[in-house]
Amino acid sequence: MHSAGRETDPRSQGNQAFIAESLNRVKTWIAPLNITGKRMPMFFVFPITLDGACYVRLSEALGEDQPFYAFQVPSKERKPELATSIPDIARRLIAEFDKTYPKGGFILGGWSAGAIIALEMAQQLTRQDRPPALLIPIDHAPLNAGVGINPFYSPLLNAAIRIRALWKTSRDDKWKGFIPSPSIAIAKLIFSRFVMLCSHVQKNLRAGKAPIRPHPIQNVIDGLTSFEMQALVKTLFQLLIEYKPSRYDGRVLLFLSAELPDLEFERKWRIFAHKVKACHFLGTPKNPTTHESFIRGEWVDLFAKTLKAQVDFLL
Repeated sequence: MHSAGRETDPRSQGNQAFIAESLNRVKTWIAPLNITGKRMPMFFVFPITLDGACYVRLSEALGEDQPFYAFQVPSKERKPELATSIPDIARRLIAEFDKTYPKGGFILGGWSAGAIIALEMAQQLTRQDRPPALLIPIDHAPLNAGVGINPFYSPLLNAAIRIRALWKTSRDDKWKGFIPSPSIAIAKLIFSRFVMLCSHVQKNLRAGKAPIRPHPIQNVIDGLTSFEMQALVKTLFQLLIEYKPSRYDGRVLLFLSAELPDLEFERKWRIFAHKVKACHFLGTPKNPTTHESFIRGEWVDLFAKTLKAQVDFLL
């Protein structure tokens, strides 16, 4: 894994990943963001944007003693044909993983949608008698776990589930100051839905289309310049919401931000995994963490420190 002549400076590795991504010239399935250090290596799966460069800041914050690799999709492979199923994608990543790291202990993780793909990889690797020492999902869970918000439920039912989840969370001591009262939560939920719907309606009217319900990842899709990438992300999102997790017996270290308590990620994980340690990385009531706080922004250094401490405690 440490090939002769390869650049080993962690910052240089990260810069190379950023440059390749910005130029649309990603050539490998795994970006070695840091290959120095003696700790157990971490392998993190790309989010729905398919890039591994999003983990560069986190890798730097973890320090030179923590080897860190990010799965990514090569530019030439970013076509709708890639998204056949979540198990197929996991198998493709495992094939590349076996070439890069054929033996030894490892930690597998993923932020956002990457958490779901990492789960499927962990399932397959476990069946191959090579389970990860630890699975680290960050701020996500399988959507179709049978509880909480479900994309196949009606909008009205999902809204009711959100309100109930916020009400339950607001009674938890660790969430005090982060969750508003039920009445304020309901008002904010209705207002946010109204603003989002109006924005989407106006956009479609300007384009000469009939108004439709906003797509959950419309902002991501709108930011993509390639038609092929837009089609791929739409298909991948559909696969993610259809994916049904099976029982997982490995150890799980789940991190949750203050932004999405109504999505009940912790409850979803505990339905099918029984060795889950949930860490609520909340920030402060005046400056709560967001979904992106784990990989960019002012909270990354503290998260990296917390992550290493938790890993050391569990392993």
